Amino acid sequence: MPLLLLALLGCQGGGQGACTAMLYLEFPTGERSEIDFCAGWALEAEYEFDPDDEPEVRDATLALAATVEEGFECRILLREQGACGEGTYLIEDGDTSIAMTISDCEGVPDAYEG
Repeated sequence: MPLLLLALLGCQGGGQGACTAMLYLEFPTGERSEIDFCAGWALEAEYEFDPDDEPEVRDATLALAATVEEGFECRILLREQGACGEGTYLIEDGDTSIAMTISDCEGVPDAYEG
């Protein structure tokens, strides 16, 4: 399983605005790949509504793709379930998940494709 070293994300506007999502993957062999995941992206959220307060995000999903070509798979899906306000959410808390499909990502060693 590759290690996601760094994710600098700056996406605005539901897939049509500016996007900065250079991610670095490091593999157990020591090989490292830098991939731009802004070819396609989407940000979705589920909210909790209270008539007396502003809506609060409870479930956020960010989908990033390095290619939108049919038949090629290079994407990352980040999901935070059960958010409860601003702050830092750790992956190991069980509510945050990352799913990677790196079969066709440029720079991924052959042993990790497929």
